[in-house]
Amino acid sequence: MEGRKLKVPGEIFMAIGLFSVAFAISLMVKLGFGISTISSLAYALHLIMPFLSFGEWNLVFQTILFVILVSITRKFKRRYLVSFAMVLFFAVMLDITDAMIGDVPDEVYLRVLLFGGSFLLMCFGVSMMITSKMPLTIVEMFSNSLASHYHTSFRRIKTMFDVTCLTISAAVSLLFLGDLAGIGIGTVVMAIITGTFIQAFGTLLNDHFEIEPYYETLRKRSKAGTESANAKE
Repeated sequence: MEGRKLKVPGEIFMAIGLFSVAFAISLMVKLGFGISTISSLAYALHLIMPFLSFGEWNLVFQTILFVILVSITRKFKRRYLVSFAMVLFFAVMLDITDAMIGDVPDEVYLRVLLFGGSFLLMCFGVSMMITSKMPLTIVEMFSNSLASHYHTSFRRIKTMFDVTCLTISAAVSLLFLGDLAGIGIGTVVMAIITGTFIQAFGTLLNDHFEIEPYYETLRKRSKAGTESANAKE
């Protein structure tokens, strides 16, 4: 079975994953059912302080997460610098995809279908990023590294993290905007089930693809510290 897997460079998986997640989040913003929990706080801050774009606030948010992660684990690795580069790329993609997407349909059923598709695309993109064996973006490295640090499942940490982001985003939105900006029924649902879907897609990808970074330096760094999202049920 191992020989039948399709070999794919991890760099390709990571690039496609980053673009897929950025596109999915930008589409969610347009649809109005709420955006992903990990982006809801950055979106609320963008509405409160629009001198920074949505993508730039996402960068600020992930930088704060990085400081928290290092404070908890008391570890700093050189591959984290690669993670910062990926976050910069993601921030740019977030603003580009926002400009790419035009008007969305008015019909509710079409918007619901598009939202469901964007959710699956986001989960699949995150799974591609994790299974790429590349250094992860900070927001995904946060959940993955804490799962390893506390010897528990990625799914459990991811769900706890999403619910925490949802709570903080709601509080900030209500305090400064007077409503739940970027938070809707879709956000609540995603806070509960995103971790499960990411783990399921990760298992599917690992069953059908043999993924290794093309560049030896990235390959060594990924083996030194990148844990699989499918580990530790």
